[in-house]
Amino acid sequence: MKKNICFFVGNLDSSGGTERVVSLVANALAHRRDCQITILSLWGGRKPFFDLDPQVVCHSLFASRHRFSLWFALVVIRLRRFLRSRSVDVLIDVESMLALFAVPAVYGLSIKHVCWEHFNFKVDLGRRNRRIARHMAALMCDNVVTLTERDKSFWVQGAWCRASVVAIPNPSPSPSQTILSAINTNDRQKIVLAAGRFVHQKGFDLLLRAWSLVSVKSPGWKLQIIGDGEDKALLEGLIKDFGVESSASLIPFQKNIEPYYRHSRLYVLSSRYEGLPMVLLEASAHGLPMVAFDCDTGPSEIIQHRRNGWLCPPEDVVALATALCDAIEMANDDERYLFHQNEALKGVEKFDLDVVLIKWVHLLGLN
Repeated sequence: MKKNICFFVGNLDSSGGTERVVSLVANALAHRRDCQITILSLWGGRKPFFDLDPQVVCHSLFASRHRFSLWFALVVIRLRRFLRSRSVDVLIDVESMLALFAVPAVYGLSIKHVCWEHFNFKVDLGRRNRRIARHMAALMCDNVVTLTERDKSFWVQGAWCRASVVAIPNPSPSPSQTILSAINTNDRQKIVLAAGRFVHQKGFDLLLRAWSLVSVKSPGWKLQIIGDGEDKALLEGLIKDFGVESSASLIPFQKNIEPYYRHSRLYVLSSRYEGLPMVLLEASAHGLPMVAFDCDTGPSEIIQHRRNGWLCPPEDVVALATALCDAIEMANDDERYLFHQNEALKGVEKFDLDVVLIKWVHLLGLN
């Protein structure tokens, strides 16, 4: 008999890294004969941003967004009804905040309950409810899935964990060997690439400050930042204030970012915090040496310092600028660049979807 596995998400219509990785894992599981995959959105979710396998069934509890903290009882009631009517065997909260609703909804039901963390235990975005939800998940869920071993240790040390905590990384969206066959080093231009939402978390303000130091020492090199968000005007102002209009640019959000990976020579991540950054997995899969702040959590589990990239102390602008200059010096030497490119490709192999899926299959008790 097939296991009915339900991923409970905020809104599958969103274009973030969380929704992308859920789509990847759900699609992979849908190909198996021993499970049926459902994705349930708290709201929306009728027009998924990322492609889904036809066998993945999508539902939602509400058509539009509300102040769900005020609708707490109704959310719990609807979720519980859904789980019972669909005979769900495994519920996976995609984002710990959703445990607020899911823990009471599954109470007394024979459902395996998994909380899948996509930030890290130390980051609550100033929301007390998120801290409460995490402690509820640690106490009441069967499993908590973290993206990194470092975050696993944060959970074990910071919460009373009745749940079994296991680290399962995000999978790389593209197999490195598939990309390797299409890589042409001659297509690489003198571009340092960055991508993400234009918000405080991503630290693009720090990156532009660092780039103002780098651009003076690295004529001919360009910084491209792909994305959109609430800080766009701020970043545009910083580009002018730092006098880097000729070498730094903001590029509108792209659904297909792959051409930018192929034509860049380096990737930089300036985040103040992360879970496990998908952009580093994508960059590594495209053979791009990387420079990143060693923030909590993720970069240190992807980057081996001075092999496939450079790690810098968090939010240290001067250190980031120095590392970028070192990386650019390396990238100007074709022989050295080839070595670092190959190291990037090798480093992402442990994040290939097939490797990650084995861990999910084991956790979910599939055959």
